[in-house]
Amino acid sequence: MYIEEEAGRKTTTIDVSDWELAYSEVKDLLEKRFMFDRVEEEKFRHHVERGLIISKINCYNEMDDFTVLEITLVLNITTDNPEGSSASVTIDSKGEVVTKYSNSSGTRSVWYYAFRSVYDKLVYGWARGKWKEDARELLKEVHSELRGSLKNL
Repeated sequence: MYIEEEAGRKTTTIDVSDWELAYSEVKDLLEKRFMFDRVEEEKFRHHVERGLIISKINCYNEMDDFTVLEITLVLNITTDNPEGSSASVTIDSKGEVVTKYSNSSGTRSVWYYAFRSVYDKLVYGWARGKWKEDARELLKEVHSELRGSLKNL
């Protein structure tokens, strides 16, 4: 059983003089400034001929055995010319609360889903609601910190 609730989205576009420095600053802030349990770069694509760099970074905070706060950042870096280092950086970010219950062979029955659904509504739902607000605040903090840091470069 898998439950995913979106906490919010943010988008910012910033002009930078050195896209490589901006990219490394973003990764450094996510890995060292914020206390995420895991930071993973899922995708990095550099289209040199078009002057486009795309990076997708996932940040995870584990709340308990079942639930994770996930902040997903997609960086679209568009260089002014392929040889230059000045660029426009667009940061699209999304915060989610993801709950995943066990998916072993004994938990695939209708009775297990019925039990988990009732348990989730009556017992566990309040925690996910509180964590959704925490994810929203974390998303705001991460986004404003990145925006401020990139503007100062």
